[in-house]
Order: sequence, then structure tokens, then C-alpha cells
Amino acid sequence: MSDDAPEYYNAWEIVMGSTQYQLLCPWFVDKNWRKNLGKINPQVKKITVYKTLRVLMQEPNLESFTGMEKNFVQLLEDDPDTRKFKKFYSTYYAQRVQLWTFCYRKPLGINTNMYLESFHKALNHVYLEGKKIKRIDKTLNALMKLTKEKIFERMCNVARNVPSFSLTNIHQSQTQSKLIADEMIIPIVDDKEWKVNVVPETALSYFVKKTSDPICHSCKYSTLPFNYNACIHEYECTCYDNLIKLNFCEHIQACLRVSESKKSQLSGNQEAVITEIPEEQSSYQNSDVKLLFNKKLEFLKEMSKTAFSKNTYLQGNTFLDKCILLFKESKEVNAATSAVN
Repeated sequence: MSDDAPEYYNAWEIVMGSTQYQLLCPWFVDKNWRKNLGKINPQVKKITVYKTLRVLMQEPNLESFTGMEKNFVQLLEDDPDTRKFKKFYSTYYAQRVQLWTFCYRKPLGINTNMYLESFHKALNHVYLEGKKIKRIDKTLNALMKLTKEKIFERMCNVARNVPSFSLTNIHQSQTQSKLIADEMIIPIVDDKEWKVNVVPETALSYFVKKTSDPICHSCKYSTLPFNYNACIHEYECTCYDNLIKLNFCEHIQACLRVSESKKSQLSGNQEAVITEIPEEQSSYQNSDVKLLFNKKLEFLKEMSKTAFSKNTYLQGNTFLDKCILLFKESKEVNAATSAVN
């Protein structure tokens, strides 16, 4: 990520090679837009054009952005007061929308380069004392000193159990997820896709989806501060917090909470079915029948480890009872036949 000038990326590409993604910092793009809004004379049209540009930048859906951007360019061309700005926009931004729109940076988790700017400010004004250093060895010494102090600061925070900024955001999202009622979460596909109606009176809703092929390969579930077996790359939400910032938003956590509660209720029903079974054991006196009954009980316990409906367990229980009854009748027939012989 860099500013609008191509010098930084050209230098990077010559030394390090081409990159998979090249992004423009939204701050610099917004600054250039506001600087060139003077090409539009009426103040009202300036405000309208600027707001439209911000909506285009933050649009997360690629298809919606394509249609909106095409209509926006056409409106700029039809209005004589905005044709100059249309020429500027078509020359510098319309041909490279993949560099500044949010719909092209969904899986990257990058919004701005404020972390890089903060690092550069600390290096330049604190460790280099605001001086222009021509010698590379002094710059490297300052860089190593900054790195050493940052690592020491991180070790101190870990020793004092100070949570990081990302974990604090996850805890806040977890608190907000409890405010989302279960009725607001509509399952589309079981344990894979949900619709979250944030405000029931309006059409505002978000869609949470479990990705079939996560982009991560090294995430560990233990890094999350709750007992959900999920990583941050495994679920996607259409909200800004997850789509652009790649945070574990409250909508994903609410869907996981509802899914876990349903699984716990199902397991409770399964245990209730199993606890009712031992009462039948008193009606069987034959040792072979008791042995089959114990095998039946073990079979039901094995079934309880998987997610089946209660009706499935009842049907299996009835079928096994019939088998035991047939076995008992067959034993009685064999005994009678032996007595006759």
C-alpha cells in the first residue's frame, strides 16, 4: 500500500519484484479527490459528488460497484458543471479501480496504512531525532533499537496479561453479540450460512457464511478468547468490520453462539433418550437377552456422539427392541424343540 504517486511501487517492483496486490491508501485518494473538487462550481454538486465517491470507495460488493460506478460516470458526463471533474476521474481513477475500491481488498484485512505511518513517524522523529541520515549504518542501528524496544514492550505486556488491540476488539464484539437475539438470526444453510437482521423494522441485514476453503494455513483455534472451534478466516460476514478490517465481528459470534446452543440442546435430548432406556432391562431375565441389551445401549451411546434427530434414535431403539424380542422368541422355540426331541 502506498500513496497515489507511482514512484514507491515502481522502486519496489524493480528491487523486490511484482506483488500480488497493489493498494492505494484511502487517505491519499480522498485528499486528491477533495483537492480537485474545485473543478465543480456549485457547492451542492461538490457535496453530492464527494459523497458518491465515498460510497463507491466503501462498496463491498463488486457487482453493485460496477453498476454504480458506470452510472456515476454517465451522470458526470451529462452535467456540464461536472465534466471537468469527470475528465480528472476518468484519467486517474476510473482505469484502476482495483487499487482504491474496498470490494477488491475483501480477503486482505487492510483498510489504511496508519500502522506503517506510525512506525515511520517513530523512527524518523524519535530514534533519528528528525535528522536526515545519509549513512545506512546509522539508520540500521536506529531500526534495530526500535525493534528491540518493541519486542521488550510486547514481552512486558504478555507478562502482565495486557491484551492486544485485536483481542480487545474481539472481546467487545463478543459483548455486542449477546445483544443480538436468537430471533434475529435466520439460518439459510445449517451450520454454514445465516442471515442476521440487526434492526427488524428496517431492511438492514448481514449475511454470515462459512468458507469451504479458508485462505489461512497456520491459524490456531486457541488464540481466540472463547470456546468456538473457529478461526478468523473460516467465516465471512458482509459487515464492514469483517469484510475490510478482517475482525471477528459480533454477527459471526452470534451465529456461532446460536449454533452451539442448538447442538447442546440436541445432545441433551439424546442423553434424555438414553437415560430412559435402562428401565426396560428389568423385563428381560435371560442372560443372552441382557447381553444384547447391553450391546444395544452401547450402540445408542455411540450414536449420541453424532448429530442425529430424536426421531432417528427412537426408531433405532424400536428396531433393536424388535430384534431382541425375536431373539427371545427364537430361544424359546429352540428350547421347546429340544424338549420334544
